[in-house]
Amino acid sequence: MFEPKTAAWQTIKRAIPYIRKGKIHTVQEQLYISKGPQMQIGDTVTVGEKKVLCEVISIEKENNMLLPFNQTDKVSAGDWVYPNDAEVTIPASGELLGKVLSATGEVINGDPAGNTQKIALEAPPINAFARQEITDSLETGIKAIDGMLTIGIGQKIGIFAGSGVGKSTLLGMIARNAKVDVNVIALVGERGREVKDFIRKDLGEEGMKKSIIVAATSDESHLMQLRAAKLATSIAEHFRDQGKNVLLMMDSITRFADARRSVDIATKDLPIGGKTLLMESYMKKLLERSGKTETGSITGIYTVLVDGDDMNGPIPDLARGILDGHIILKRELAIMNQYPAISVLDSISRVMEEITTKEHFAASNKLREWLSTFQENELYFKLGTIEQTKDNTAIFLSQKKAIQINTMLKQPRDEHVTFAETLQQMKQICEGDGLA
Repeated sequence: MFEPKTAAWQTIKRAIPYIRKGKIHTVQEQLYISKGPQMQIGDTVTVGEKKVLCEVISIEKENNMLLPFNQTDKVSAGDWVYPNDAEVTIPASGELLGKVLSATGEVINGDPAGNTQKIALEAPPINAFARQEITDSLETGIKAIDGMLTIGIGQKIGIFAGSGVGKSTLLGMIARNAKVDVNVIALVGERGREVKDFIRKDLGEEGMKKSIIVAATSDESHLMQLRAAKLATSIAEHFRDQGKNVLLMMDSITRFADARRSVDIATKDLPIGGKTLLMESYMKKLLERSGKTETGSITGIYTVLVDGDDMNGPIPDLARGILDGHIILKRELAIMNQYPAISVLDSISRVMEEITTKEHFAASNKLREWLSTFQENELYFKLGTIEQTKDNTAIFLSQKKAIQINTMLKQPRDEHVTFAETLQQMKQICEGDGLA
């Protein structure tokens, strides 16, 4: 006799959409614990009537540990927890250029976009068999890079620098001058004033025309900073899949790692030697999303902050192991007004030999030899304790050549030099030494 009721009830249940939800049962300062809904680490949820956005950072049996994106948002025990869509809403492709976005995809430098699209925040790294070989050079317009540290299309490279040595200026020069279709720039953990200064002074109106910026400033939560880095990478992937050559610049990967470490500490994953267990895997997962596919490419340039110019800290050491090369900015060069303050002897592009001509690579090596010889003997020249003889002619030649090389590598911030012009200047320095 209950069968009709059962059938009717099943019909009603099918007509009512199933709503997954959980409930907060513990509040610990900035950490909230809910029973349900069933989620995965990294998923986002909305909590309570105030619609507080949180991320699932750990799961223990039926309990989800939640961290709010906005540090000032508060929830209460008993608040309902609802899962969110895994995708982020951003302006449509045609409206993205020239926009500055928050980590949640909202336009923060003007009116909201008229048309929008959804984009996945997480994506796996490029499959090893889908990743294409790096065969072509990327012209950056920077003589020290194009001539001595040539970057390949699809390469990922780091700019290692302390504070006040011209890192932002160099990034702006590359963004304005690089021969790419689109710039995607992630400003992670920078101060609000620094974000505005970079856009106005370093990037400029011309650079902004082909750029999209995703910013999460230092006063925003660690989750927002992590999200900004991931969103910028997803936008770069979006354009890559449209057949574009994309330049992804992230300032800085250090702030991303710091933010990841802080989130890990909240889950009792305490750092050892400055690194948590998950920090390395998250960095690898993010950086390996750059690269070249059959469709398009993402060339990744990531800045690495070095405290006290220490290149061997835990994060710089970790980044060097993941990246395909490093460009080191030296304070000593900046003090001498040698800008960009790139130390070519301490820097390397691991794909340079494969993407340059034999003549170019040989000229670069010859210039490096002269710089190295002069650096080894520079103190003797300063003290005046060396005199030219037939046995040390090469040392005195290196002094002359080092002056020419450093003059050539020096470049004003508003100057763009083509690849051909850079190679011609290198050739002129090498003339008379069997290379020209």
